[in-house]
Amino acid sequence: MNVAGTVLLFCSVYLIGVWIGRIQAGGSRKALRKNMQWKNRYREHLTEMRLRSTADAFHGLSSAFRESGSRSFDRANREIAATALAETEKEICQPCGGCHLGKMQLQKDTYYLRYLMTAFGKNGRINTDDMPRIFSETCCEMLKYLDELNEELERSQVQIDWKKRFLESREVAALQFQEAENMLLAIASSGEEWEDVTEEWDAAVRRECRKLRLRLGRILVESDHRGHLQIHMILQTGSRRPVPSREIADAVGLALKRRFRVEENGKSMIGREAARVVLIEEPVYGVCLGVARAVGGGGDISGDNYSAMELPEGRYLLCLSDGMGSGAAACEESEAVVELTEQLMESGFSLEGTVKSINSVLLLREGEQCPATLDLHCLNLYTGDLSSRKQGAAATFIKRGEKVTVLESADMPIGWNRNVTGEESVSQLEKETFVVLVTDGVVEALPGTDKEEFLAEILRRVKGGNPQMMAEDILALAVGQEEPRDDMTVLVAAIQSRN
Repeated sequence: MNVAGTVLLFCSVYLIGVWIGRIQAGGSRKALRKNMQWKNRYREHLTEMRLRSTADAFHGLSSAFRESGSRSFDRANREIAATALAETEKEICQPCGGCHLGKMQLQKDTYYLRYLMTAFGKNGRINTDDMPRIFSETCCEMLKYLDELNEELERSQVQIDWKKRFLESREVAALQFQEAENMLLAIASSGEEWEDVTEEWDAAVRRECRKLRLRLGRILVESDHRGHLQIHMILQTGSRRPVPSREIADAVGLALKRRFRVEENGKSMIGREAARVVLIEEPVYGVCLGVARAVGGGGDISGDNYSAMELPEGRYLLCLSDGMGSGAAACEESEAVVELTEQLMESGFSLEGTVKSINSVLLLREGEQCPATLDLHCLNLYTGDLSSRKQGAAATFIKRGEKVTVLESADMPIGWNRNVTGEESVSQLEKETFVVLVTDGVVEALPGTDKEEFLAEILRRVKGGNPQMMAEDILALAVGQEEPRDDMTVLVAAIQSRN
């Protein structure tokens, strides 16, 4: 064999060896990647189990607080009723001895003690109809007995009120534990909603990073059940010039034919040090807001307050509260309601949890009871679902073209009663939909008997357009030529497509 043949053979063997080595290395990398994926999924599984275990603990605490608080209040009520009956028997029945009422030992009858306290709480006193029949038939000191019994119960009213406030504070704690449980369960289940689609988009993202002279380390692309993407990357520049994160989001979005934004509080500039960048696909819908207000009664301070803000996970909050009365006191109450609503909703509370928490806080505040209305709406900017909860608020109007839907509420304002009633309603919104929130000062100032239908008819004739102009027109319609008697606030939220 000549030299040329030897060299050719050597090169062939070398290339075959390199090819086999690459295949083996590729297989090793795939095996390593699968092993890493298995480890990551196992860690996620352990984290999920720990979160669920902690959620179960919060569930137990919530149940224990509610059950023990209810039993404690019931037992205290029975003890108060039994003491009042015993003292009345001592003062009236024993000196008299003319009937058998004192021998019935009503203070040991659990069912009757509950009934007695319920009647006293409802009517403010005990009447003849609330006593056993033998009382009206045989008691010769009937009026005197009832007066003494009511006096004993009235003297115990402070203790009853204290027990109620104590029970309400336990209910607040139980509600917080329940919401904490719900949030932990939501976090534990969030991993199930996302699918790893890195292989599908890896090449396109890397290509755009190279165009921007960025070094891409690790990358993870996830898709939720609606197909919306989140891209997690470790990036650094290959040159001295820093690259804005917004520019990266625009370039990747253009390549993937989607719209992305940088994660809130993320790094705005990428330099030579490796940094984590998270790109989140923009929601389908956006909100444009219009607001118009007027202060009633010639005052300077409105008792109405509102909020409109974007929440985490593609949600949008619309909130309007009207404090009872007018002036600074009403403003203080409605402002507290709006601020609490923002904090709770931003923390991940549900609409029901938010309403119940605020109601409990208002009831536990010292001083005179000051209820406030609450018109609460949460819009999912990805799906267009609008969840609504109304507590004593004026009607809300949803305009889709010439069709107008009216959402009304017969529920009491929050801070009025310990038991909050009301149901959450869900509406499906589309682009070019308008959501109109007003306070009762606006509705009451409208002409006609069916004021809600009057405003709905006006909205049907409006062609849409600028939400600020729409809000101002509605307010001008309500104010008319006279000075407003009550505070007025109009919010108009225009739901628009971002595509």
